[in-house]
Amino acid sequence: MGHYVQAVTVRWYNACAYYAVTLAQGLALGGHRVTVAAGTGTPALKTADEKGLDTLSVSGSASHDPIGYFRELRRLRSFALDNNVSLVNVHNGSDHLQWALALRGAGIPVVRTSGNQIPPKVHPGSRYLMKKTAGVITSCNTIREYYAEGFGIDRSRIHVIQGGVDSDFFSDDYPRNRLRKALGIPDDAFVFGIIGRFSPVKGHRYFFKAAGILASRRHGTWFVVSGWDAQLREAHIRAMASDAGVLKRTSFIGYQQDIRDLIGSLDAGVIASTGSETICRIAMEYMAMGVPVIAADTNVIPEIVRHGESGIVVPAGSHEALESAMEQLMTSGNGGKSLGQRGRKIIETEFSLESFASRTYDIYRGVTGG
Repeated sequence: MGHYVQAVTVRWYNACAYYAVTLAQGLALGGHRVTVAAGTGTPALKTADEKGLDTLSVSGSASHDPIGYFRELRRLRSFALDNNVSLVNVHNGSDHLQWALALRGAGIPVVRTSGNQIPPKVHPGSRYLMKKTAGVITSCNTIREYYAEGFGIDRSRIHVIQGGVDSDFFSDDYPRNRLRKALGIPDDAFVFGIIGRFSPVKGHRYFFKAAGILASRRHGTWFVVSGWDAQLREAHIRAMASDAGVLKRTSFIGYQQDIRDLIGSLDAGVIASTGSETICRIAMEYMAMGVPVIAADTNVIPEIVRHGESGIVVPAGSHEALESAMEQLMTSGNGGKSLGQRGRKIIETEFSLESFASRTYDIYRGVTGG
């Protein structure tokens, strides 16, 4: 057992922050000492605190306050040495540089984890930094290719770990259909849901094109949208539903802090993204709750959602393929329940917190020699 720092100083609770905090949670459950090092006042720090994890507030930017930044480097180094830190796992570029500088010559290894859909910047400085990095973990094979091609790292030395989910919190035993009555959804409706920020990359337009075709053929369909304004606003998404002729059969419920009631009220979860999804927690959350998934073949999704086993994977950007999958699931004999059940089993064996932490710890041991 060692002391492992998860460093993720991002300003919002994005997928990388979720990955780092969830990993910390899994390692802590396994008996390891873990500290989440996150930006002062950030959602990542708050979430880690709420989960009862040890935290370290990190501040400072070399561009804004060079003197303060170097003071922060000394503080981080002292923290690592005084607290017998075994390894620091960094989850973004600024953390990578900061901790590498702080730990220079200290004999404490740094492991880089990347779930960033944007390829890393390759230049002499980043090449030097990668040479000093003890290990590389990526959240999917797409990102592994970025690092293999960009930095010339042997692919066998880049570990792919897709993440994990709290399968006790997101449980298939969670009460079902709590939201249907409140939303006015008929008891016999087949409900498809799409959850995520309102951004073109999330593919809402393909979802609603598919929904319009499906609704014209199958009158028992209903659609639920949960999300928040980003590059698009809810008004744009409502216009898509209206253009597809399904506005009266679509419930818009905004951002949900706890999405279990929503997932538990769905017959199928849809992921229509054309990009992003290098870390796809919603796929794991659907599966953990026993809900079948229909998803575009974007980045990590085919590595999580097994086509024909836990859901249906379709080509990204094809509303025809999406509609066909939705109709197939709706008209199957058991409504996709067997897909949901198998999805839950996959989560339990491969993507639980315990499995997530165990796979990562194996890499840590290889780096630290124990």
